[in-house]
Amino acid sequence: KDFTVQALEPGYVQFYSDPKNPKRRYVGIVFNPDDKLPRAPTDPRSRRFGLIDLAAYRGELKKSRKLAMSLRQNNS
Repeated sequence: KDFTVQALEPGYVQFYSDPKNPKRRYVGIVFNPDDKLPRAPTDPRSRRFGLIDLAAYRGELKKSRKLAMSLRQNNS
């Protein structure tokens, strides 16, 4: 059979069997190729949100503002 899996995030396709229903096979997407499916129900889910590090962003913003102010004072 030919299966097409569409995902909004990049990842790796894994085929796995659920211990509750060993005759049926499932398809899952994982972000890390070392991850194993199925996961235990108590394990946290891995999610990719595309977030940025705000602390680093704000630090760079402060540096650029200081540089801009020093250039502005030197030009005056």
